[in-house]
Amino acid sequence: MKVRGDLPPSGAFTLEEQPKKPGFFLVRFYENARQFQEDHDGLTIKGWEYDEYHLELADTGSLQEDIASNFDTLLEQAKAADPGGEPGDLEGRVSYLEENSASKDDVQAVWDQMATAYSEGVNQA
Repeated sequence: MKVRGDLPPSGAFTLEEQPKKPGFFLVRFYENARQFQEDHDGLTIKGWEYDEYHLELADTGSLQEDIASNFDTLLEQAKAADPGGEPGDLEGRVSYLEENSASKDDVQAVWDQMATAYSEGVNQA
């Protein structure tokens, strides 16, 4: 979503603790920061405009480093989850989800492996 502020973002992302969800952080991703200036009724408005995307992530103890090392993937995930995305982005979001989501067969295979491992563990006990 497009955001405007008095100052540019302080980096590529920021973390905010979520008081109502202990152990979770709101990650704000920023890109395409640029200065703007507009005149309205003789009043000049100056500031910064940028794209901002959000993800809520559990604290891992090294969340900042985890985000930095997986930045591109997490940014794409935040973009795909953006409910305020541009209508033209819909095809891109659908493509991303199709490419990065497990198929029903993949999920079933994992369940089958887990069931087999469980039954072998129970039989050996």
